[in-house]
Amino acid sequence: MEKKLYETLKANAEKLKSEIEKIPGEKIVTVNSSFLKDGFGKFDVGSLKTHPDFLKVLMEGMKIGAGIIVRQFTEEKIEKNTPKGKMMIPKKNIYGISCANNNYTWLVEESVFEAFYTDCKTGEMLDIEKDITCCGYYF
Repeated sequence: MEKKLYETLKANAEKLKSEIEKIPGEKIVTVNSSFLKDGFGKFDVGSLKTHPDFLKVLMEGMKIGAGIIVRQFTEEKIEKNTPKGKMMIPKKNIYGISCANNNYTWLVEESVFEAFYTDCKTGEMLDIEKDITCCGYYF
């Protein structure tokens, strides 16, 4: 990779990582792309500060193309039926990011909703979850 492209990708990845870190509270970041080898190209980051490959994954996603979902856990809890029975689980705010052409774009609320609630295989609408709020994020 040429030096200028590498520097651009690294700067954009560092900026995106910083923006994700500014979302308050506990969060999970999932990167989906064809370049990832794990299952369907899914990469659960967990802790952004300690994951050694996060910047590399962001850079590759911006170069090849990737979709990113950030799940922010809120203080509010809701009762939900789970395989383990009824449980109180935190409500989540969902943010979406599109990566391509060596850069990234935060999705608006409507685009996050469409991406999150559309079955990727059938194109059918999925059931809406009470504990999820789709959000747009602007800097």
